Amino acid sequence: MDPLKAYEPRLISRKKIGILLFIFLLLQIIFFILNNTGIYVPKFLVTHLIKSSSLPKSIKMGDVNFKLPNTIDIKTIEFYENRSG
Repeated sequence: MDPLKAYEPRLISRKKIGILLFIFLLLQIIFFILNNTGIYVPKFLVTHLIKSSSLPKSIKMGDVNFKLPNTIDIKTIEFYENRSG
């Protein structure tokens, strides 16, 4: 018995599974691009971006969604005044 031929069916099935998973990945990407579906942006990322940007630090944003290809939806923006002095 040839040892290389003993593992041939496993290699073929791994290639098929890899191709199938790649097709599912492509379908998901196409779904997000064509649909009006948004990806929720976590709150800690929004606060980090506000702190690192040149925006005033007295801003609160809520419900931020990223929609492919290049749209950001912000449901609520609150501006408040710092009265520390």
